[in-house]
Amino acid sequence: MKETIQQLLEPETETNQENIKETLEPETENPQALHKNHLHHLLSNPRRRATLRYLQNQPNQTTTLKNMAKHIAAYENQTNPQKITTDQRKKTYVALYQTHLPKLNQHQIINYKQKRGTITTGPKFPTIQPYIGDQLQNPNNYITPSKNQKTTIQKTINKIKTPYQIIK
Repeated sequence: MKETIQQLLEPETETNQENIKETLEPETENPQALHKNHLHHLLSNPRRRATLRYLQNQPNQTTTLKNMAKHIAAYENQTNPQKITTDQRKKTYVALYQTHLPKLNQHQIINYKQKRGTITTGPKFPTIQPYIGDQLQNPNNYITPSKNQKTTIQKTINKIKTPYQIIK
């Protein structure tokens, strides 16, 4: 037990400092590479993943914050962009503006011009692209029930609303 306490109290060795430095700094061999810890952290949030998927499928990989917020809010609420409420869009817009886009911009995955509200892919975007998938491949193609499916759903709802008859 004394040895462990002494080891803890000893100054950090050069090897320990190198290990710590290695986990905190990106790999220097390829300046366009992201350290795996940064990569995992950036992809850990579903809204950031949706942001990257949406951006990769835009013409010239460019969009505006307003359009992105509208489509991501629709995706998160499983609806069409024209049907989202102002509150849904605003909540997504604020989170993107204050948190997600600055973080992605800091790591050079996107180029985010906050004053203009424009977003383009950054120099490190190709590094992250293989990990984001294509779930938002066509954000304008939302699944809406057919007329027959709507009728079936409405009949089911009506059955549930109808009070059960008591059998004598």
